[in-house]
Amino acid sequence: MGKPSFVRDEITPRSVIAVLALSFALGAAFLMLALGLASCSSSVVGSIAPEGGAELTIDLAISPPLADKLRRLSQTQPGKPLFDSSAIRKSIESRSDLRLVSLSEPSPDSVRAVVAVPSILRLASSPELRGTRLIAIARGPGWQELRVRLERGHAAALTRLFPGIDPDLVDSLSPPALETDPTSVSDYRSMLASVFGERVMPALDSARLRVSLSAPAEVLDSGGGKLEGRTLEVSVPAIDALVLEKPIEFWLRWKS
Repeated sequence: MGKPSFVRDEITPRSVIAVLALSFALGAAFLMLALGLASCSSSVVGSIAPEGGAELTIDLAISPPLADKLRRLSQTQPGKPLFDSSAIRKSIESRSDLRLVSLSEPSPDSVRAVVAVPSILRLASSPELRGTRLIAIARGPGWQELRVRLERGHAAALTRLFPGIDPDLVDSLSPPALETDPTSVSDYRSMLASVFGERVMPALDSARLRVSLSAPAEVLDSGGGKLEGRTLEVSVPAIDALVLEKPIEFWLRWKS
């Protein structure tokens, strides 16, 4: 297929609603959902436009048992939203490379956002996206590929771009994905159990981060998930995203 030319850019977001274009947004969404200890209903649906833009729909819902524990941990008043919609809106609207289509809080424990990205390449060239190796775009004769790789050492950048959750809460949870010292999934699970209690752990153990990414044309190759037509379905245990003991990687290659 010829030798590809790579365009690598990096990321630096700061929160739970890292709604970014395509690759960036998807990688950020993993961390975003993980930091929220997302329930099985949380999802990220992204579509790549033929002209190089993208649109993402993010539905975040934290299960009631975990939501109650998170409020107590961060000393948040009962019933107060866990996500700061005003901070999310301000952060997205301050950028010229993103457009907020809609933002709502269906409940105090959930948030829904739709974000349009006029140009993925313009977003990828922004200063916040340099250095993390999160995004790789390769091109060859008649094809284009998007690869997303989230690994420890670079994931800390995913905590600065979009505010949306109490930073003290993030600090208290200390996800190993944001740290440099190696921590295993089993060790981190034991720490969470001591914080939340064993009765809450089944909800976290069963929580998965789901991302659907649709290509603008026929898919030639893919990895890291299950391909359904032009859509790659990625599902990862939330605890794995919190720890990043092993990198999370997925990709799509389509006709261009």
